[in-house]
Amino acid sequence: MFNTETLTPWVSLDTQQFFSFPYHTVETEYAELSVSGTTGRSYKATGPIRAPSLRSFTLNFPTMLILTDINGQLSPLPSPELNLLALERFYRINRMARPFVYNHPLFGWVRCRFGEPLKIPQGIIGGGGSVEGFSVKLIEEPWFFGDASQWVPEEFISGFRAPGYLDFPKLNGHYVFDFPNYRISSEYKPESNVIPLGGGYTFATMPSKPEMRVFRLSFPVLFWKFILGGKVDWTTDPARNLARLELLYNKVRTSDPFWFTHPVYGQLLVRFDEPLKIPAGETRNCGWIGPIEVTLLEVPQ
Repeated sequence: MFNTETLTPWVSLDTQQFFSFPYHTVETEYAELSVSGTTGRSYKATGPIRAPSLRSFTLNFPTMLILTDINGQLSPLPSPELNLLALERFYRINRMARPFVYNHPLFGWVRCRFGEPLKIPQGIIGGGGSVEGFSVKLIEEPWFFGDASQWVPEEFISGFRAPGYLDFPKLNGHYVFDFPNYRISSEYKPESNVIPLGGGYTFATMPSKPEMRVFRLSFPVLFWKFILGGKVDWTTDPARNLARLELLYNKVRTSDPFWFTHPVYGQLLVRFDEPLKIPAGETRNCGWIGPIEVTLLEVPQ
């Protein structure tokens, strides 16, 4: 008998699916699991946030193709990165329950699932199998479980922090918002009760406390860049660095106040009124992204 080496049987299965449809732009939106309430008409109270942020991604496809094989039969196999039938098959495999991996242009590999059912658009007349533009929504799967006080915002952003990381200045224990290149509008939130009297007449009560102000900041453009090794560039032009603005948001989120210097009212204590939204970047934009809207809510002192 031949003296052969005993072989150990094994099976390796990679069940993690990869979202392999790269021809799109992506918008990013944060969501917070926080307890908030109102005291009066415009005053908001927000409790401490006990869980890390979640992000949703809206993928905008300008078009995709419905293709056939060499026999003229509809098939998801030809040019799968452009093939709508391949995307449909990917959705039917995963549906809205099974997670997969998505390569985000800013955050790198993130674990996601479909946030909405797939919607297949109409075809374009004379388009040779092309369809109209459509969107796909993905929701990031939680990667951190446990005490949120142990959550490190710097590590939440893909690439981690690069050497020469710039922290934010502080004043009286609060961070200082130091991104000056914006246009701003201010809006008072009403506290008076208005009672209609008929015929267009109304009666308004005098408010019992000052009216709150909301400030809407419009940044025409900010940039997001990486250095060698895939680390986030924090230091280049910090006043217009989107990665640094996102880091500030992750440090304070929608619950913690920070200092903001208004061009008319001076230094005010504010907090983010809405979760941060990062718009889609343009093709060949060299990292420049915009316009970006940020909404701040004045905090009573």
